Amino acid sequence: MQRLLLIFLLINLTAVNLQAQVNYLSKQDTLRISTYQILADKNYSFSKILNDTTLKYRSDSLSASEHSSYWVKVKISNNYPEDENYVINLSIPLPYRLYFFHPKQQRWQRKSAGLAVANAYRQNGRLKIVFPKDATSTFYLKISMAEAKGAKFAIKPVIFLEKEKSLQHSEQLLTYHLWVSCIVLLSFIVYNFYLYIYLKDKAYLYFMIIQIGAILFLFGVRLYFNVAFPIRVFNVSYMSVERVVYYDINKLAQHIGIFITMWGITQFTRVYLNTKELLPKCDRLLRYLIFGYALMEAIPTFVTITGIFYLDYYTIIYDNLYIQFLLVVILIVGLIAYQHKISTAKYFLLANILPIILVVASSIHSATQFNVDSILPEIAIFSQILTFGVALTARVKLISEELSKKQLEALRLEAEIEITAYQHLILEQENKQVTSLMETEIGKNNVLKGELEVNHRELVGNQIYIHQKNVLLAELAKQVQDIGLSNPHLKPEGLNHIQSSLRENAYLNLQWDKFKLHFERVHPQFFENLKASHPQLTANDLRLCAYLHINLSTKEIASLLHIAPTSVKQAKARLNKKMGGTLPKRGKL
Repeated sequence: MQRLLLIFLLINLTAVNLQAQVNYLSKQDTLRISTYQILADKNYSFSKILNDTTLKYRSDSLSASEHSSYWVKVKISNNYPEDENYVINLSIPLPYRLYFFHPKQQRWQRKSAGLAVANAYRQNGRLKIVFPKDATSTFYLKISMAEAKGAKFAIKPVIFLEKEKSLQHSEQLLTYHLWVSCIVLLSFIVYNFYLYIYLKDKAYLYFMIIQIGAILFLFGVRLYFNVAFPIRVFNVSYMSVERVVYYDINKLAQHIGIFITMWGITQFTRVYLNTKELLPKCDRLLRYLIFGYALMEAIPTFVTITGIFYLDYYTIIYDNLYIQFLLVVILIVGLIAYQHKISTAKYFLLANILPIILVVASSIHSATQFNVDSILPEIAIFSQILTFGVALTARVKLISEELSKKQLEALRLEAEIEITAYQHLILEQENKQVTSLMETEIGKNNVLKGELEVNHRELVGNQIYIHQKNVLLAELAKQVQDIGLSNPHLKPEGLNHIQSSLRENAYLNLQWDKFKLHFERVHPQFFENLKASHPQLTANDLRLCAYLHINLSTKEIASLLHIAPTSVKQAKARLNKKMGGTLPKRGKL
């Protein structure tokens, strides 16, 4: 009996200690409360919670399968002479309502917090609470388990109380770092935009895109979209007692920022090293890899946001591995470019080694442990800005040198073009002079040709006239001969004198001299060339060659020479023999 009474007293004392357990504020910035009293909610009003002393609290965990919400009661003792301002937060992002008595307003206040509740704090679930001076106060939390219905395990979040001054100091420092980073990035963006407009170099455009992606990533990883936008949670998943993941606008901004940055780095690599022309295989590989990365980012994001399944939690490790693989490929492409003696490859490698190491470290850090206050992303981004800036400066220098060489080459070509143009002008003038001379000669030739035709017609006419006269003389000689035969009683001396006169060659020679004069006007140097080629030719031979040259027939030649046609043929045969068988046809010599 005494033992039973002792056990009963111990149980009552334990219950009294639980109800009377008090947490004391100290000089430490953060107070961690893991032991507190819990009451399953049965649609209790806060008035009932506050006034009903029969309600029994217990130190259990929260189970979504048993109750939809729970009340949590916590006692805090403030021994300081001033009211203390704290910020309350839960280790597991469950939605809750905070009830506390405000010492200055002298009334109970109610505030709501959770993933879907927008307030002025970056991190979800933070609320301000005030503890009165030199007093022990009680605050209540009504925690909703609606979002944890899928959890098959009990949950007991740790309650964190952080001094408002300390939190404000860290927040101000973090905000200062963020805005300094953004101002620097924006300054580089404006500067690179100016260089892009001035130089028309796409490398500056993609460098600017990298910085835009970096700004978006920094705002996402620092959770500042919670302050700027009221849109909060897209999907929540309870993985374990201490692991609750949720996809919100900050996660979306991080993924978009990382993709923009990686896409910018890839495009920057392609433009900086001119892989499209110099390394086509590497260029195709980079395009395929960035397209694959786009799919790796888009598919889990769509599936997670739509609530089909929290796919992002399972793909984040592969996402980080893909980023690291892509960065390694970019370094390898730089090495290949260096082996191919691409002038910008050296600066590209020097600019990428440190940033890629830091990006890989940041990727590993974000995949293994989530810490929004880590400054590793800023270090990686700034290292990239500085090294890429140096690389771009070196590239501009190389381009300037190449432009100088091209300008010198252009000046040289321009001088050569001017010389060629001058030579062309001279040739045109000479061509004009030659054309003018040719036209003058053509005119002279036409005049000479006309004169030649006139002389030729006159020569042929003269020959015809001579032929006709010779025919008449031959006929007259025949008639004289016939008269002599038919009238023998006439004096023979008179007839013989007439026949002798007719047979004389003086008349014919006179006609030949006249013909020769006309012939040489039409065919200058004919006889000189013929004598030079065949010096054994006689005067009669030369006359025969002239008649043949002007296309006279055998009968016409016989008439001119006053001989029989057979004699002409015999004369032509003898002439052909003298000329070695080279007697030309009529009209040719």
